[in-house]
Order: sequence, then C-alpha cells, then structure tokens
Amino acid sequence: AVVEHHDALRMVLRRDTAGAWTPVVLPEVDLDEVIQVVDLPVEDTADDMWQRAVVAAQAGLDLQRGPLSRVLLGRGAGGDRLRVVWVAHHVLV
Repeated sequence: AVVEHHDALRMVLRRDTAGAWTPVVLPEVDLDEVIQVVDLPVEDTADDMWQRAVVAAQAGLDLQRGPLSRVLLGRGAGGDRLRVVWVAHHVLV
C-alpha cells in the first residue's frame, strides 16, 4: 500500500538525449523486487548472511530500471529473530 500511495517509490530516472535525467513514475512495480525475505540460520553465520543481503540490496538499486528502494525482512528459524531494513537510493532521500 505504501508503494502504491507514494509515487516516488515507483520512480525511475531516464536519461534524455542531452544527458539530463528525467524522473518517470511507473504505474506499478514488481513487489518481489521491492520486498525481499531473507531466511537466516540460527547459527552465528546469521549476522554475516544478513550483512551480505543488505549490501546486495543496496548495490542492486538501479536508476533506470528500478527499484530505487528495497525492504529486506530477515527471519530466523521459528520466527524468533526478525530484522527489517529499508534501503533507498539517495535520490529518493
């Protein structure tokens, strides 16, 4: 509902022939690209796995194709550890 309500969360930037960036609001986005669930192991490797997932989410933001933000939900086995992070391209902030 938040992505639907806020145009900026569906925005991408397109470069015109003069090299200027123009914002374009997409009518919809693939929520599987925006919201990602990371199943974390119980072991001590969960922190490393979570950090890698966050870095990959940040690195995967694409100005021209989108999405420009992502929400990661990390859940441990049995749902005992829930983590949430929202990464956004600086153009949105």
